Amino acid sequence: MAIVSFRAATAISAGQPVTVGSGGTIYPSSATNLTNAKCVGLAIDTGDSGGLIRVNKDYLFNSLSGLTAGVNCYLALASGVINPSYSALDAEVSASVFVDSFYIVTLGRAVSASGLNIEIARPISTSLPTLTLEGSGAVGALLAETGAIIDLE
Repeated sequence: MAIVSFRAATAISAGQPVTVGSGGTIYPSSATNLTNAKCVGLAIDTGDSGGLIRVNKDYLFNSLSGLTAGVNCYLALASGVINPSYSALDAEVSASVFVDSFYIVTLGRAVSASGLNIEIARPISTSLPTLTLEGSGAVGALLAETGAIIDLE
């Protein structure tokens, strides 16, 4: 079991996934970019900016809720939030209109409704496909073949 202590760069709540910033302080992690997705563990303590926060890096954390035993949990796009399943991560990404890329970070596997065995994986870069309608020969060919029409108004 590895417990480490850091100074908080901002307010931290117990159970939040956290990342170490350039100044050596921690802040809530998110899957929005590589810097924020480099999660080091879950905060054990709640504290304000400048406070000392203990972080659980790789052991059982028993103060969560809404987990399903045996299911992997993932870092969310929202700062300091855990998605309790891949389908929850997928739903969050689908609901985020302005997300074109993000990182998938497995935080660990749930062992009970409140317990997470922390095993943080490296962030995996993911880009969502985009479709350009104007000047796209493939789209034009598909429309011509099927007789379909795209009304942009």
